[in-house]
Amino acid sequence: MKYKLHKIKEYNLLTVPIDDTEIIYVQSYIVSGRMNEDKNTSGISHLLEHVLTESWKKCKDDCAKYWGKKGIVTNASTGDSTINYYVEGLEKNYAEIIEYIVKITTDPLFKKSRIEVEKKAVKETKLDGTDPVEKSQDTVDKSDTKNEIPEVTGKEVPS
Repeated sequence: MKYKLHKIKEYNLLTVPIDDTEIIYVQSYIVSGRMNEDKNTSGISHLLEHVLTESWKKCKDDCAKYWGKKGIVTNASTGDSTINYYVEGLEKNYAEIIEYIVKITTDPLFKKSRIEVEKKAVKETKLDGTDPVEKSQDTVDKSDTKNEIPEVTGKEVPS
């Protein structure tokens, strides 16, 4: 695999080879996170993270199981300024992995039943005291925070 820049919808996707391996790692960021929340919306980024990881139609509402059967690892996290998704698996699954990341990031399938399941998971996190928003919300100054993504152009990146 060579360094390559792909244009999918209005998004740029850079593929970077890993020497001497058949493993690929695909990651997506949504520029929003805990810093964009207040006491009334606390946890919404975390909820979105949970809902999006299960929002691909092919998974039939259980993406962890779908990918696990293929030996593919998926995970997600919510930070102060981003929601992050990643998939790691064999290069032979490249097209499907890319399709998954692009779909959950740009065209997710929201099911009311999935939202309700994930609401419970996020509420449990808030109740057990592990939600960092509850601990740090009053100390974060959001007034000057800007999240900018640099524009990437071109077709193929020289290695």
